[in-house]
Amino acid sequence: MTALVFAFVRIAETGWSDRAGLTAFGAAVALLALFLATRREPGSRSCRFGCSDTATGPSPT
Repeated sequence: MTALVFAFVRIAETGWSDRAGLTAFGAAVALLALFLATRREPGSRSCRFGCSDTATGPSPT
């Protein structure tokens, strides 16, 4: 979230052609995608409520 806020502030000040703003925006998108990928992984501790694995059925609660 910090990278995303930094990117929006930087881009608002300097425009979309600023390399630091675009890099921060790309990093924010990549980190968000990584977070969502690990959050949805069946069997992970953070996926205890609601994720399921099709081979083993729903996760125990």
